[in-house]
Amino acid sequence: AAGRGGSQFGYRTGIFGRLLYALAEKRAENFKVAGVLGNSVRGGAKVNHELLQLFQGGQRLLLMGDCEGTRPILQRIVQLMSIPLIQGTLHYAYKVGVQSHDSPANKAKGAVFAASVLPLVHTCSKDDASVIYENMRIGALSTNQAAVKAAFERNYACLHVACAEVGGIWDPDARHYFENAEPCIATPPV
Repeated sequence: AAGRGGSQFGYRTGIFGRLLYALAEKRAENFKVAGVLGNSVRGGAKVNHELLQLFQGGQRLLLMGDCEGTRPILQRIVQLMSIPLIQGTLHYAYKVGVQSHDSPANKAKGAVFAASVLPLVHTCSKDDASVIYENMRIGALSTNQAAVKAAFERNYACLHVACAEVGGIWDPDARHYFENAEPCIATPPV
């Protein structure tokens, strides 16, 4: 778990760990998927709550010598760990493509998030992975946020993540989702 979450307290952020744990905490607030129910901006990332349970369950099985029993747990861990990466890509697609915050730093962050999750999307749909890549890559001439969002959403079932797990980009000032960044409703929970 330390490899996933890091082992240091973030003094500037107040978030324990670094790496994917801290990213999930940050994106949970941005996408309104915090709390045990995953419908809040407070209470810690729901994905982190679920991962902790899976880590503990896997550890119990390993201590009992049931290596084979950990395979479905490991698969679900990988699925859940993709959620903050999807959210990061969507976040920067919105910042660059809709809000016109198209600084080199924002474009680079979007490209890195996209690159981290593209292999998973590619196993589901080469065409949708290409849409995400062409809009988020370094040197992309433009970013079509709606195309990126739709490409991800078409693959949620294949990725074994649900719309409710990914959420939508939350506007904390207006207390609603940003227009065209709402959570989708098509995929059932996994």
